[in-house]
Amino acid sequence: MRYIYLFLSIAFNVTSYLLYKNISNKPHDILWIVIFTIGLALGGVNVFFFTKALKDIQLSIAYPIFSGGCIFLMGGLVPCLLC
Repeated sequence: MRYIYLFLSIAFNVTSYLLYKNISNKPHDILWIVIFTIGLALGGVNVFFFTKALKDIQLSIAYPIFSGGCIFLMGGLVPCLLC
């Protein structure tokens, strides 16, 4: 279960940053605020799952998996899915 929490934290982190990228060039109107708020909420869920994972996984193991998973998804997999 501990690695499921870690992978969920990766998924929520990537999703929140995809939302931030989506609104980065948009005007700051009410829709921007709504999407930004959803991104913040997803980031909060990310922190919740990451801290749950840290109860059973050492930080020296969890953080590289988290960082590598986020980099892989943001830099490799997601651009391929958007093509």
